[in-house]
Formats: sequence, C-alpha cells, structure tokens
Amino acid sequence: MLFFEFPYLAELPAEKLVDLLKTSGAAGQFHVSRELLRRDEQDEIGSMLLDLSADSNASVETRVAAIFTLKQLLGRKANGPLQNLGKKDPSIRRWTLRALTDRIDEIESDTVAWIGECLQD
Repeated sequence: MLFFEFPYLAELPAEKLVDLLKTSGAAGQFHVSRELLRRDEQDEIGSMLLDLSADSNASVETRVAAIFTLKQLLGRKANGPLQNLGKKDPSIRRWTLRALTDRIDEIESDTVAWIGECLQD
C-alpha cells in the first residue's frame, strides 16, 4: 500500500484543495471538504467544485465529494447548477438528486417537479 504525507490543509490554496479531492480517499476527502467550507472565497470554490463534479474523467467518488461539498458551500444557490448537472449526466443523477433533497428547507418547486421526472427513469 502506498502512503503519502497528508498536507497541512490550511496552508494550501483552494485550487490545490480541489485537486486533493481527486487523489484522497474518503477520509482525506472529508477533511479537504471541511477545509473548503471554512474558506471565504465561496464563489471561486463553488465554480471549481461544479467543474469537478461535471468532469466525466474524474471518478464517481470524486464527483460525489464535489457535489456534496458544493451543496454544503452554496446551499440553495447550488440547486440550479446541480439540477442542470443531473439532467445532463445520468451517471450521477442520483447523487445530484440526493444532494438537492438532503435539506428539506432548501427544496424549491422546480426541484420537486424534477424529482418527479427522475422517478420515472
């Protein structure tokens, strides 16, 4: 088994943290996600996370970590981009659906209609 020294996350720029989502295991992704959520540059990080979640070359695990971090970071503002992502890419639709419905107080009427469409799949 190959081990590498895990970096001190607070010292890394946001771009490097998003890259770490690609290479870390579940424990590493958890800590990277928490560090991203602590940062002030929400729009910049949100854009990078959306790009990563849409990257079909990334592993499903990486994309799912990006999806849930994006939803936690932006809250209701992530609904539209995540719904569009789920419409475009059926391979991660269930994960976008889960992220969108994770917090009942953030579900919007267009999301409810889309959920109904997804249930017809």
